[in-house]
Amino acid sequence: MLSDLFQLVLAEVGAALTLQPHVSGVGAGDQVLVGAVLAVLVAVSMLAGESALLAINRVRGLAYWLTLAMTATGVLLLYLTQASLLWVLGIAIGQPTDWLVLAYATLLAASPKLLSFIQIVPGFGPFLGRLLSAWGFLVLWAATASVFAVGEGLALLVAATAGLTGLAASHFGGPPLVRVRDRIWTAITGRPMRRSSAELLQLPGLLDDGVVGERR
Repeated sequence: MLSDLFQLVLAEVGAALTLQPHVSGVGAGDQVLVGAVLAVLVAVSMLAGESALLAINRVRGLAYWLTLAMTATGVLLLYLTQASLLWVLGIAIGQPTDWLVLAYATLLAASPKLLSFIQIVPGFGPFLGRLLSAWGFLVLWAATASVFAVGEGLALLVAATAGLTGLAASHFGGPPLVRVRDRIWTAITGRPMRRSSAELLQLPGLLDDGVVGERR
């Protein structure tokens, strides 16, 4: 059962990465399972891309699973927001479509984020992150054209509208999720989470040999 599921996930991800997403060729039950697995795998990859920051924060055990759950939740909320907008836009262009199909299409567009771990490469992380986002948009464009059965021009307009709205939702909705995560983190560990290099450099004695040696 699990092997069949992961084979299906691999097949769907492979098709999406080559800009040939099989949105309508998967049953509703499988769409839910594949979408959920994909969201978790994307979250794991995103955390791997931030492994240095997680290591300095000593994120492991329960704290790691908490961070993973919050990251996966954020991924789901972002792409399900895009799906809701696509559902509205589909009605507007005369192509009403089942919301679950659109949710699956947007989650397939997250497939390039499975490579988020490469953002750990020093100096190239931000560039690689933008490259993955652009790749994801191309997948969303292809999925939109397939689901709505419209021309590439209209599909591009619809996908761009959904993509920009998703970015706005991430920008405005991300901070509240981060605050919730940080409060839970502080309640569990008794210390604040450092989320950026600037915050880490403010730690007293971080670069001092004695302190570093102690933490090792």
